[in-house]
Amino acid sequence: MDAIIERQMNMVYRIACAQTRHTADAEDVTQDVFGKYIKSRPHFESLEHEKAWFVRVTMNTCRDLFKSAWKKRVELSDEPLNGGVINSIGDVHAALLSLDDKSRIIIYLHYYESADTDTIAQLLGISSSAVRKRLERARARLRDILGDVS
Repeated sequence: MDAIIERQMNMVYRIACAQTRHTADAEDVTQDVFGKYIKSRPHFESLEHEKAWFVRVTMNTCRDLFKSAWKKRVELSDEPLNGGVINSIGDVHAALLSLDDKSRIIIYLHYYESADTDTIAQLLGISSSAVRKRLERARARLRDILGDVS
């Protein structure tokens, strides 16, 4: 397997899970993203450029999935990504999935991929101040959903 695919596979799948909220859709998106990579074989100037390409293509592929005629007509059951296990991690995961798409991707990139606000801004094509504001609002929303556990 290509080293780039091995390096980016988990991140692409996690972003797809966070965006689609369904494991089957996330698997389809992941397959599509790597199909696009294999077909185009882009040249990456650095690891950051590589990661940014995969993040952007994954997000666009998720967006395309939601625009498809199939997705507009078919209502899938809410299959829990954690297999239905109820625990504190599952509660946090469920709260994260309940956020709107814009908040969910900001939280995911910041906490799961350890991306700083400038990197997130560049990946999403928005300003750093917009990232900070969305992050602040998403954290507040998560606190409301989970209750203040501090």
